[in-house]
Amino acid sequence: MNLLSIIAFALVLAATPAQSKAERDAALRRQSVDDMIERYYDRLRELDDDRKAAEAAANDDENRAAMVEGGANSADPTLASRSRSAATAARQSAANNRARVRQDNDEIISITRTIKELEYGEAVDDDIASRQSAADPLIGKWILNRAKSTFESEAPRKEIRITEPTKGGIHVIDTATYSDGRVVRSESTMSISRVSDHYFNFKIKENGRVTATGQIVCSPDGKSQTIVQSHSTTAWDRQ
Repeated sequence: MNLLSIIAFALVLAATPAQSKAERDAALRRQSVDDMIERYYDRLRELDDDRKAAEAAANDDENRAAMVEGGANSADPTLASRSRSAATAARQSAANNRARVRQDNDEIISITRTIKELEYGEAVDDDIASRQSAADPLIGKWILNRAKSTFESEAPRKEIRITEPTKGGIHVIDTATYSDGRVVRSESTMSISRVSDHYFNFKIKENGRVTATGQIVCSPDGKSQTIVQSHSTTAWDRQ
């Protein structure tokens, strides 16, 4: 390094403000929280894979039970007994797998709430959080966060949800755009029951019949929410 380079380097160092201990500590805390959040997201992906596998296994068990159950009416007592035993075992296996799905869902909800709290804490530390939307965290315009979402089938390239208040719940207008250019627009009404200020159960009904249920976990600042259903977990950011 020649003399001019040394002088230039020294000038740059002199012009760069020294990072205080408080700033270094804050940066280390943020990195620690970011690492923790990333580990939680890894766990969510594992749980989602396990949930889908358990759901598929339960369906297979129920189909197997239905197939072998016919043999229970056989005139051959040995065949009838074996068929009943096989059907009972298949139904028990299906029940165990359904319980696994519920357990995975419960853990997904718990982890999602923890992530929201951590992300909100980071936002407060950065002095960018706002409680403007906290009073009504379900209402507004939402953009799908694909990176934090999992789907049972094809994921849209982009999705926008507009939620409006209605009697007993919220009215949802959803517009999804897929990679092949398809645009799918749908409307539904969610019946909402509040568990806490930022945690809700919902039901979707069509012609008086419940077609979907799930949970909505909102961040304390109202800027994001996660919708957990049996086959998917979708994350949304307020626009």
